[in-house]
Amino acid sequence: QAKDTIVQVLREEVQKAVDDAKSMAPVDTGALRDGITRSVSKKNLTATMSAGGKRRGVDTYYAYFIEFGTKNMPARPFFYPAARAHEEEIAERLGDEMYLLISKEVEK
Repeated sequence: QAKDTIVQVLREEVQKAVDDAKSMAPVDTGALRDGITRSVSKKNLTATMSAGGKRRGVDTYYAYFIEFGTKNMPARPFFYPAARAHEEEIAERLGDEMYLLISKEVEK
């Protein structure tokens, strides 16, 4: 039950970070925004958020250049600010959910 709860919390909370990153991403064709995703591993109890790479035949390799800039272009961060903004919230929610599960078991 704990594993299922952790996975559910990760899915919900990391999706919020993904939604924020998508709203902050610069949009030309929309490929960069649409390529921001998350994955959750039930086996490892981890969540990963990513941007860039190939999505539906479009290579958004330039996500790194947008995030960090180049010598010819200033950085326009969208990914890390969104991820960092949700770190404490995710940790707090995980802690709260685990506390509730443990409390229920202790009461039995």
